[in-house]
Amino acid sequence: MLGFLVNPSWYEANLMVFAAVALLVGLPHGAVDLFLELGPSGVPQGRALVRQLLVYLLAVTATLATIIWYPVLGVGTFLAISAWHFGSGESAFNACRRGRVPRLAPAETVSYSAPLTVVPIVLWRDQVREFIDPLGGSGVTDALTGPAWVVAVVATAAMGYTVVRKAMRRHWTEIGELVLLWAAAVVLPPLALFSVYFALWHSPRHVIRTLPELPGNRGDLSRGHLFRGVLRYLAYTVPGTVGALAIFAALLVINNDTMFVNLHPATWAGALLAALTMPHALTILRYDLWLNRIR
Repeated sequence: MLGFLVNPSWYEANLMVFAAVALLVGLPHGAVDLFLELGPSGVPQGRALVRQLLVYLLAVTATLATIIWYPVLGVGTFLAISAWHFGSGESAFNACRRGRVPRLAPAETVSYSAPLTVVPIVLWRDQVREFIDPLGGSGVTDALTGPAWVVAVVATAAMGYTVVRKAMRRHWTEIGELVLLWAAAVVLPPLALFSVYFALWHSPRHVIRTLPELPGNRGDLSRGHLFRGVLRYLAYTVPGTVGALAIFAALLVINNDTMFVNLHPATWAGALLAALTMPHALTILRYDLWLNRIR
């Protein structure tokens, strides 16, 4: 944030750096979804694993196709689901570090999600337009601006309510994090904001929250074998991460083959992340609901 205030030109010069950071550092956190589907009791085997993998790939393909050919619907749906995912993830992390099971918290969820979704459209529309409109025409960002303003107003009220509620409970760290997130959304351009948040905030918190839930990790962590648990987690992430990067490489090949308009690689990176976010967000929602049933 301070770097952008001192030298704003570094943003334009490093667009691909931001996209690469978001892909390479952020992707692995969602690559364990298939192993969380059945909970920590065991890894999906045989037909169950194949079925889950096919459903996941189908969701990715359908989302990416919708974003490309029906961009207003695709981007709008992506923003809504990703907003819930990011916001509920922050709420769940806050609950977990207090030793509680994640519960539905609409105001807190909206407070955390708005800076990543609607605030950039409201405050940085021209920068957002550079990456959204090439997928489907000049009207996509404009079509989303009105709804974004409405949600931003609601989110501002929700943020105030959440801060007061947390202050009454003396959750000062959480208040500081929430204020920092909103300040970053105001100061940083959207791609820089999302890359930093996705790779260095959302992803590590998701790993911390799900690390004990992988098969075999709970026992290792209870015995103090943190390094072994982290290595197992990383091993689980390899297939999914390699697959996602392969999809991204295929998109670049397709793009260079002129089947579609010549899109900036960062735009393709955003489209791929959107496509992967949809099934990932639904998987984590199902997982949180499962945790609420058993605990």
